[in-house]
Amino acid sequence: MLSPYYYIDTVSNYTDDYAGPDARFNLQWYNIEDKNPLSKVGHKILEYMKLHQNMSDVVGFEIWSRQESAIYKDTGFASSYSEYPFNAEWHEDVDEDLRHQEGKLRHPLISSIYYLDVDIQEGGKLIFPEHGLEVKPKTNRLALFDPHMIHGVEPFRGTRVALAVNPWTEPRPIRWNYLKIHKESVNQFTF
Repeated sequence: MLSPYYYIDTVSNYTDDYAGPDARFNLQWYNIEDKNPLSKVGHKILEYMKLHQNMSDVVGFEIWSRQESAIYKDTGFASSYSEYPFNAEWHEDVDEDLRHQEGKLRHPLISSIYYLDVDIQEGGKLIFPEHGLEVKPKTNRLALFDPHMIHGVEPFRGTRVALAVNPWTEPRPIRWNYLKIHKESVNQFTF
């Protein structure tokens, strides 16, 4: 596997080109045959998924990239400054467009979180409350899990750069205007 710093540079450069230097998240859809710097990162993660899941029907994948910082307030943890759909609230991984438009749930084949860079002093675990499981974030760690599993990230102090790569067996439309609507509310925070 390539160095996580290669991924950080690739994701940072691509995110800056797409959304501007103030954006700390990015969402992209790739057809399985796409080849560009960020899709190569996704393909590398798909190789690990193949060890655990039949991927022969995959037509494409989405990559969510997020850079988050969080702080403590005097009363305890602050939120990770992400409003839904870019948040750490309990959720399943689903086709957000279909959920918003028709109220239906369609899941990717498998879900993943790849931690590119982690500097967390406290908190930040990926938690699966219904299963009593926790994944401690660590640079270069890849977590694979069933997309039906309810999960979320506990509040934390520090910074966390992560990718979610989710392969789909049918085309998944992405509404770019959906991101544009939410970009303003996400960018109001200073990281």
